[in-house]
Amino acid sequence: MTRLSVSSEAMKACRQDAGVGRVAGRALIARHGFLPAVVLALVVLGALLSGELVKQHDNIWGDSEAKHGWWAGLCEAAAPLGLSCTQASKGRWSEIRLPMPVLARGYRPGLGMTRVPVAFLGLAYFVCLATWFLMVGAGLPPGGIWHRVPLALTAMGAAVSCFFLVLMAAGFAPRCLLCVLVHGVNLQLTAVVWGWRWGKRDTAEAGDCVRWSSDRSGVADAGRHGGRPLRIGWDGGSRVERADGLRLERGHWLQAIRAMVVALVLVGGLWVYRGEHLAFKEHRAKLMLYKTLVTALRNDKAFLLREHLAEPVQWAQAAVALPVSDNPQLVIFSDYDCPNCACGANRIVDNARQAFGERLEVVVRHYPLCGTCNPHVQSTARVGACQAALAAEAARLQGGEEAFRLMHERLFMRRQGRDRESLARLAEELGLDRERFLADLEGDAVRRTVAQHVALAHAWGVRGTPALFFEGRRVNRQFEGPAYWEALAENWRRDDGTATALTQRGLTPRARNGGDADGRR
Repeated sequence: MTRLSVSSEAMKACRQDAGVGRVAGRALIARHGFLPAVVLALVVLGALLSGELVKQHDNIWGDSEAKHGWWAGLCEAAAPLGLSCTQASKGRWSEIRLPMPVLARGYRPGLGMTRVPVAFLGLAYFVCLATWFLMVGAGLPPGGIWHRVPLALTAMGAAVSCFFLVLMAAGFAPRCLLCVLVHGVNLQLTAVVWGWRWGKRDTAEAGDCVRWSSDRSGVADAGRHGGRPLRIGWDGGSRVERADGLRLERGHWLQAIRAMVVALVLVGGLWVYRGEHLAFKEHRAKLMLYKTLVTALRNDKAFLLREHLAEPVQWAQAAVALPVSDNPQLVIFSDYDCPNCACGANRIVDNARQAFGERLEVVVRHYPLCGTCNPHVQSTARVGACQAALAAEAARLQGGEEAFRLMHERLFMRRQGRDRESLARLAEELGLDRERFLADLEGDAVRRTVAQHVALAHAWGVRGTPALFFEGRRVNRQFEGPAYWEALAENWRRDDGTATALTQRGLTPRARNGGDADGRR
């Protein structure tokens, strides 16, 4: 028998190669070329189909998201042929009960039965196979048990696929196009994996540095080297030598366990994500239901009128008299530094005027959310709100209601510059006398007026702005749309708007005491 020598460099390279596990640890795609690409494509296709089935199963609220897309269109096209995915996703065989960890009473962990969609089990199955093929591949030693894991997994998957195909063929389960495709992909995947002939394509043992194939004349005994059998083989057409005694020191079980742990983490993450997604969809469905109910109530005039009349009348609690009038009256408590007081209140006033016409009287009262002039608030963040309220009342003292209206609008448009000079320039733009305006701004009259408005708002239970009261009853901000004011206007016209009828119902300022002749305070 011919004796061949092996160089020390070759032996060293072989040991290093075995140490890093290039044979046992290479990814599948890098090692086998075209075949793993087919396997990976089948695994990805099966995962996509299973994910679509999970989406169909979880579409218990009829969301449109599960009705769009290429797969959903395919299901709709196959429905007339008796391959309805919707019926299959809601059928008897769509889910099974499995023990799952749950929190019992007192938040103690325990086991409980949980309904798990069969489609999700299929998704987990394909995820596990993909993880194994990408992390482990087919490089484990022939004769070992770890390389049989994907064989056993695909065998069980094939048995399950055959079971469900028989159920659908016999009519015990609804026929589903996506289900048939998933089971077909799984059976094809099983055939490819089992036809791979694990251990036949890679005949090298754990200590081999090369892949041995039978492309040439196989492997020949070439004598011994250092007491170890020396053999010659072929790798991709190249002549190679190896010593049978070189074996890996590390165990292949570590690599397999890593793949299993990663697969379990991925499946657990998918399960948690599905649970969170279902909870979000349930919450959204409830919100949509509430939104539908609120929208219906906002258009129910009888309900809106009952809600308004259920509010207590605040006239008897007034610390300051309001203008006495037989016309409908809308009182607005606002703050010039409140963003919603400008746009929100104006929108409400527009809706009210459309319903009541010119008879509606809008009365503006101040409630600055600043402790400088409002003892009922602790914050001093809106320091300019008090100065703006004083400026508006100073404009009213000098120019009447028209000057107040113009100043009221300008103060909302210009929220910067609340100092004396800026307010004085604003008064000059409105045609007011600068010196008189500054004198009124520092006078006691405007401060007393603002203090009375604040006292009135506090007596009526105002805590924020804008706060609106129609005929002494608070306006519900949730029902402030056009239908709300139309209901109030119809009720007003039904009573002919007479002071007598309204007084009997407690809706008019007749019950108020006090009031100046001009009705301003």
